[in-house]
Amino acid sequence: MNITKRVFYDYLILYLLIATTAVPFFFDSQFFLLIGLFVSGLVFIGRGLKVERYYLAIFFLFFCFEIFQVLYYKVFVLETFSSIFVKLTFSYFVCVILNKNFINYYVTILKTICLISLFFYLITLIPGVYNFLAISIAPFFKAPFHK
Repeated sequence: MNITKRVFYDYLILYLLIATTAVPFFFDSQFFLLIGLFVSGLVFIGRGLKVERYYLAIFFLFFCFEIFQVLYYKVFVLETFSSIFVKLTFSYFVCVILNKNFINYYVTILKTICLISLFFYLITLIPGVYNFLAISIAPFFKAPFHK
């Protein structure tokens, strides 16, 4: 299978988006979130894409909600604000980069994850393998970024 650099980066940024928003292992990782934003930003700029007005409108709306929250609760948490801003920008970059290919790439990634999961499920049906995986292997995969 010959995969081009362009397609590789498309799959990479989409997987990083999926991982940092839905996979428990990566969910709390600011590191992977920033890597995703950085890589998607480089691809976005490298492909000559421009920020559209509707993103600016969404960002302005988000910013207004944050201002209202600060005024109402009298608390501003920079970490929460910056995390949401990074996720919003990262998601925007990925959606604009992938455009009409987003759904196809997303389904391909999910099918791949499902096939990998099916393999591990099937081997756990072998007597003793489940206990081995649960006791010996699973501890290595605890969410290291969870607070």
